[in-house]
Amino acid sequence: MSPLQYPLVGLAHAIGIALPTSLEAGAPGLAWVTELGTGALAVTIVTLLWTLRLRRLVRERTAELEAKNAQLERESADRRHALETLQVTESRLRMAMEAAQLRTWHWDIAADRFEVVGERTPEMGPMPPAAGSAMAAFLEPVHPDDIGAVHHALRRAIDAGDPFSLQFRVVVPGAPVRWKVTRGCAVRDARGVVTSLVGVVLDVTERMRSLEELRRSEERYRELFENANDIVYTHDLAGRFTSINKAAERVLGYSSAEVLQLNVRDVVAPEQVEIAERNVARKVAGDASRTEYELDVRAKAGHRITLEVNTRLIAHDGTIVGVQGIARDVTERKRLEWQLGQSQKMEAVGQLAGGIAHDFNNLLTAILGNAQLAQLGEPASGELRECLSEIAGASQRAAALTRQLLVFSRQEQIDRRPVFLSETLGDFMKMLRRIIGEHIDVRLALAPNVPPVLADPAQIEQVALNLAVNARDAMPHGGRLLIEVDQVTLDEPLGPAASPVPAGRYARLRFTDTGPGIQPDVRQRIFEPFFTTKPVGEGTGLGLAVVYGIVRQHDGFIDVASAPGEGTRFTVYLPAIEAELPARTHAPQPSVACGRETILVAEDEDALRRLTERLLTGLGYTVLVADDGAQALEIFAQRSAEIDLLLLDIVMPRKGGRDVYAAVRAAGSEVPVVFMTGYSAEVAPHELGAERGCRMLYKPYDLDALANVIRDVLEGAGV
Repeated sequence: MSPLQYPLVGLAHAIGIALPTSLEAGAPGLAWVTELGTGALAVTIVTLLWTLRLRRLVRERTAELEAKNAQLERESADRRHALETLQVTESRLRMAMEAAQLRTWHWDIAADRFEVVGERTPEMGPMPPAAGSAMAAFLEPVHPDDIGAVHHALRRAIDAGDPFSLQFRVVVPGAPVRWKVTRGCAVRDARGVVTSLVGVVLDVTERMRSLEELRRSEERYRELFENANDIVYTHDLAGRFTSINKAAERVLGYSSAEVLQLNVRDVVAPEQVEIAERNVARKVAGDASRTEYELDVRAKAGHRITLEVNTRLIAHDGTIVGVQGIARDVTERKRLEWQLGQSQKMEAVGQLAGGIAHDFNNLLTAILGNAQLAQLGEPASGELRECLSEIAGASQRAAALTRQLLVFSRQEQIDRRPVFLSETLGDFMKMLRRIIGEHIDVRLALAPNVPPVLADPAQIEQVALNLAVNARDAMPHGGRLLIEVDQVTLDEPLGPAASPVPAGRYARLRFTDTGPGIQPDVRQRIFEPFFTTKPVGEGTGLGLAVVYGIVRQHDGFIDVASAPGEGTRFTVYLPAIEAELPARTHAPQPSVACGRETILVAEDEDALRRLTERLLTGLGYTVLVADDGAQALEIFAQRSAEIDLLLLDIVMPRKGGRDVYAAVRAAGSEVPVVFMTGYSAEVAPHELGAERGCRMLYKPYDLDALANVIRDVLEGAGV
């Protein structure tokens, strides 16, 4: 390398330019440089090298500037995005605060400078104090009852730095009171001293109104729940009770605390638990139909109660968690339904019995009358006369049986008059003791001043006889029977709602025995006709049914109280009357009264019509006969002048006895009339029998009764 090359290479290295390898090595190819001159070459090379260096520096600086410029643009974009995001957030916050009726506040404690930030809408209540106002301005509209709590919360926040939350009312003249909720916290300086309070205030008036409505609704529900007459209860899906109302406590006898320890299976009758569980399962399975069913439950005291139950499911967040039920106590209703069914059955049997008795009375009249005619005929042998007497006696016994049927069906004629039960029972006791027997200790207790009743004495004796015989049969090995007569005044109805004894004054008759008592299932049917607990052939089942019929026919009431092992008491209530009514008197009648008048007989029963004709003809009367009422009117129209009396059956085809009577009276005739009937339901005695010139003749009748009634009417006795 030549001496010239050294400075060039060093300069190149100094400025950072890489030279060709040949030049650095002092290759011969550079010899011409020496010849041109060292100075010129050096200047040229240095200039070239500095130019290259400057270019490289410019490129590097330019790249750095471009990178910084790009960074600045990115930062500027980030700032713009952040600003836009902040603006959107502020807008959303403002909208949220407006929607929530929320305002922020700041209180500089040292300067007592209070500021509220946020838009105000009319629903937010009164205007906040102006910016920079004192705290007192903000607190001025606070309700007097709430201001103390507000001051206390602010003081605690200042003294202890505790965050606070409180609810208060704001009063604005001429506007409804509004509710506010504020939450705040303390701001401390570097020394930890509380310098200000910040927080938010929210108008919660509508929420408070909703809560108040909810509270009132819950109160109304609670009142309905507790005061409902029906049982209201809830239980979970396992059957454990979770709530009951007071009606459940009243009906079941359990306290609320006791029920909450029970399961449905503990209350429902064992044989009906499956029914209850099956109905709940149907509901849970999605059956939306009405679920109403009856259940027997056991009360705390042990007796059974019939409930009519309706249930629905209870769900929380879509999950079924239990059952709510409403149950009505229908025990009394079921009993009354049974009682109504029994009453209807008794009425139907009574109507049947009355119809049978009516037809049977016609047959008995024919049998009894013909037997008497045979006895009045030519003298018969002793054996035949005995047979006729047996026929007449059997007819009389059959007639007594039909009278019991008619009494039960309330179709037997009764002769009601003022009667003192004490006198009637006192006179009847001698015969009653004979019937009952010496093995029964019968005692009669008569209270003084028992008022009279309007009754048929014979029917009252029948009641006493049947009740006494019933007591005797209940004590085959002896016992005591106490018969009491007294008076009672009821200030309010007594007994079940379906058939109570009305308030009023009553003469009371009680039969109390020391027998074994009556089972509940038997007691329910005790007045049912033909019902008896006696062996076949020892009872007709009509004794107490007849008592019931007589008592009801006298507008009275009868009750039975009994329990197994405690004896039985029958109590009869008969309405008392204030004073005695004049009793009808009848003139003495001869045993068999004859006559020569003409009598028109209308009877549709052939045998009875022929018998009546023979009886009256035998008594000396001229008899005209008709098959029914229409024929009777035809005969009367033709021969009215010679007819002295009409003997009419009340029920006949085409025209009955009442129709004939009305037509005859409409024609202006006052001819006497005797009505024949097998039961009094066909016509009340006061309708026809009490009319002037009219009498009633009840079947079955014998010769004496027929003769005396006809003679009585013809002669005007007792009319």
